[in-house]
Amino acid sequence: MYEGFQYTSNSSVTNTPARSGDGSFGLDGWRPGRNTPPATNTDSELALPDPTDNSPATGSSAGSAGVSIGATGSAAQIQRGKYLVERVGVCGECHSPKNDKGEYDRSHWLEGELIDYKPTRPMPFAAIAPPIAGLPTFAKDEAAVKFLETGTNAMCKTALPPMPQFRLNHDDAMVVVAYLRSLKR
Repeated sequence: MYEGFQYTSNSSVTNTPARSGDGSFGLDGWRPGRNTPPATNTDSELALPDPTDNSPATGSSAGSAGVSIGATGSAAQIQRGKYLVERVGVCGECHSPKNDKGEYDRSHWLEGELIDYKPTRPMPFAAIAPPIAGLPTFAKDEAAVKFLETGTNAMCKTALPPMPQFRLNHDDAMVVVAYLRSLKR
């Protein structure tokens, strides 16, 4: 048993479905999804292109090693990159300024910002989130892709917290770079 999880003396982990045919797994006596209807998503903005579709109109050419995609990424690649940056990585939280109401200033989207919080204990910590619109700190797309895939820069150093050390797969890193390059001002 995993020591970090406090099991009660009358529970055990199972891999047996909670009810016949519902496909949920969990602790005896409690099953996730027991009375939960399946999630439905009507938000068309979350509809992503099929990454396995390699047709010329929507296909992914981002997987080609050594190819600079820059601002020439397809519309589908840029849209997927936008989704990953804005909805998954939530990069604007640190890299974009906010107005007095706490709303993002979209006229300066991802153009960098002072980080207005600090850790509670002494540690290395970035005071500024640099601009990432257009990727001005990366001369080549390959360097930005490496950073997103490994969490390290060209000098094999990690970014200071609070920047996460992302480990994106190659296709996701390529579409993020395509989206960020498309924001060049």
